[in-house]
Amino acid sequence: MKKRKFYSVVFSLLFSIILIYSGVKPLYGAEEKGHVSADSRFYLGPEDLLEISVWNDETLNKQVVVRPDGKISFPLIGDVLVQGRTVEEVRQEIENKIRAYVPDSPLTVMVIRVSSPKVYVVGKVVKPGVYIMSEPIRVMQALAMAGGITTFSDSDD
Repeated sequence: MKKRKFYSVVFSLLFSIILIYSGVKPLYGAEEKGHVSADSRFYLGPEDLLEISVWNDETLNKQVVVRPDGKISFPLIGDVLVQGRTVEEVRQEIENKIRAYVPDSPLTVMVIRVSSPKVYVVGKVVKPGVYIMSEPIRVMQALAMAGGITTFSDSDD
């Protein structure tokens, strides 16, 4: 019986990963809540939509989508690698690069839409929910992101 429960957790996790890579979206109106990552920091990924604003310069206020190669393009500075980085890291890099063209102008970077690949961890785990993947992960890594299996599941089987 315990073996069956463990296999159902593993099967659910594998099925979730297959759905992610097949492009199936959650049902309309389905609530997506969970943890962004194991350390609660959000890392940008492909298809995320960002809004970048340079204070006092309307021509440099842009919405950009993270490309599949993990980069964005921004006027004056060209391509910037953002995949796997936090919003603050990206803001600092863009601000440093654009300073040569627009000195003393504060810059903001906001995430408008999160579209990074997600994994749904369900079953007898400590923190079931939706987890954003900044890179491909293995089943055991997804279980670790969810805090591991609960005391009610049997890890021996």
